[in-house]
Amino acid sequence: MIRITAALLLIAVPTVSHAASSCEVGYLKLIPDVTVTGQMQVVSGKPCGIAIANSAGGTKSQEITRRASNGKAEIVGFVVRYTSRPGFVGKDSFSYVRHALDATNNRPITLPVNIDVTVTSR
Repeated sequence: MIRITAALLLIAVPTVSHAASSCEVGYLKLIPDVTVTGQMQVVSGKPCGIAIANSAGGTKSQEITRRASNGKAEIVGFVVRYTSRPGFVGKDSFSYVRHALDATNNRPITLPVNIDVTVTSR
């Protein structure tokens, strides 16, 4: 029997009031110690944020583990925010990891995430 002790959702959140039309991120189900890949679509030069939905175990920390080549990925509180270089259009990607506690037995878990980014002109 396979038992998954923690699963979390990633959701896109606007980082500025007009960001909803310039930022799209699908939902991801995170599994401890399994790297999942998500998709982000963003307008060039506009910020796009991913907020981590809290689990019962809580979040200890987050860190960028692979930087974006054509923009900037950064941690701002509990939001992972990506902004492309102004004028860049094309593909980019970055990775981050969330360190959390298992909701069942409070043991440390790692939740690695790759984000593939499509940057459009509008």
